[in-house]
Amino acid sequence: MENAFLKLLNMSITASWLVLAVILLRLLLKKAPKAIMVVMWALVGIRLICPFSFESVLSLIPSSETVPSDILYTATPTIYSGIPTLNSAVNPIIAGSLSPDTGDSINPMQAVVFTATVIWIAGIAAMLLYTVISYLRIHRNVREAAPLKDGVWLCDRVDTPFILGIIRPRIYLPSNINIGDIEYVIAHEKSHLKRFDHLWKPLGFLLLTVYWFNPILWLAYILLCRDIESACDEKVIADMGSEIKKSYSDALINCSVPCKMITACPLAFGEIGVKSRIKSVLNYRKPAFWISAVAIITCLVTAVCFLTNPDKTKLKNIEKLSLESVFDNTEAITVSDGTAYRAVADVNNELLLKLGDIEISASAISENRSDEDRDKTNTLILRTGQDSDRLSVSSDTEVTYIYFSADFSQVWADNGVKPTLSYKV
Repeated sequence: MENAFLKLLNMSITASWLVLAVILLRLLLKKAPKAIMVVMWALVGIRLICPFSFESVLSLIPSSETVPSDILYTATPTIYSGIPTLNSAVNPIIAGSLSPDTGDSINPMQAVVFTATVIWIAGIAAMLLYTVISYLRIHRNVREAAPLKDGVWLCDRVDTPFILGIIRPRIYLPSNINIGDIEYVIAHEKSHLKRFDHLWKPLGFLLLTVYWFNPILWLAYILLCRDIESACDEKVIADMGSEIKKSYSDALINCSVPCKMITACPLAFGEIGVKSRIKSVLNYRKPAFWISAVAIITCLVTAVCFLTNPDKTKLKNIEKLSLESVFDNTEAITVSDGTAYRAVADVNNELLLKLGDIEISASAISENRSDEDRDKTNTLILRTGQDSDRLSVSSDTEVTYIYFSADFSQVWADNGVKPTLSYKV
C-alpha cells in the first residue's frame, strides 16, 4: 500500500504543475469561452487518472517522479523535483533526518511513509463518509417532492434549484420559487445535463477524495465548479439572447444561498460564486472567433506540454562536456574505490556503448557538490590515448571521471575543469 501511496503522490505533484498552468491561463484568457476552461480542467483529471504518460521533449513537467519508488530502501533518501535549488535545500534535510543508521530496528523513511499512508487512507474514508451522509440528507429532503413536468420536481424542503442523481438525474426546484425565474433556472440546469456535468462534478470530487492531501487540487476543484457554472450561464445567455441578462441575474440573486462546504453534489443553481457570475453575465459578449481559436490552440499546447513526461537523455550527452567523443575515443577504463584503481576487464566498444547509452534524466536534479561531498566509491575513469595497463592517474593524461552514487541512482561527470550537476539514472 505504501508503493501505491508514493505512486499517487507523484501523480499528484505532476498534476499540480498542470493546475498552476490552468490557473495562469484562466487569468490570461478571461474573455475566452468558459467551456474551454472546463476542458482544461479535464486535462487535470486525465493527469490524475492515468498512471503512465508518454515522454516528450516539449514536456514542461520538471520531474515525473519527484519521490523515487526506491526511497523506502535507499541508504540516502532523496527527492528529484527537477528544480536543483529545491533539491539542494530539501535533500540534506531528508538525508540527515531519515537516513537509516546501522543497528536501527526500522528504517525511518519506511516509518514515515507507512504513517503517511495510514493517514491518507483515513482521510479517504472520512471524505467518503461525508459524501454518503450529505447525499442521504439531501435524498431525505426530496422524498416528498412533487413532479412539475418531465424531469422537474417541486420540493418544500430545498432552498435553491439543483440537479440530483447520476443515472436518472432530476431537477429539483423550491416550491416558493419565483415564477419568472423558472424558465431561466430550468434552462441552466438542462444545460448542465446536456454537458454531463452531473457526472463530471462527482468524478472530480472522487479524485479529490483520493488526492485530498494536496491543497492545490482543492483549489482546482473549487475553480472547476465555478467554471462549470459560468459555462452554463454563458450557454443560456447565448441561446436565449442578451436581452435576458437582467432577468437572469435577478434569478441568480433570488435563488442564491450560502455554500457551507465543498460538495460532490448537487449542481445547485445559486450556490457557487453568485456575485462573480452576475458580473460575468451582465458583461457577457460573444467571444470573437480569434479569441476562441487562441483558447483552443492554447488548450492543445497545454495538453502536449503537461500531459507528457520529460524526455530522458543518454549519459554521453550529459550537459556540455561532449562525453560522446570521450566514449568514442576511450582506450582504457579503470574503477576507483576512492583509494586504489583497478582495470575493467574486456574493455571493448560494446561495453563503451552500454555505458554511453545509460539513460538519465533530461534535466539536472541537484546543484554541484564539493569534492568532499561526492561519493567516489563507484567512480569510473575513462582515459583517452593511454595504455590500458597503466593504472596511475597523471596530470598530463586526458581523463574523464564519472561518479555514481552508492545506490547508482545518481550520476555526474568531471572533466578535470568543472564537475557537472547530478542527474537521475
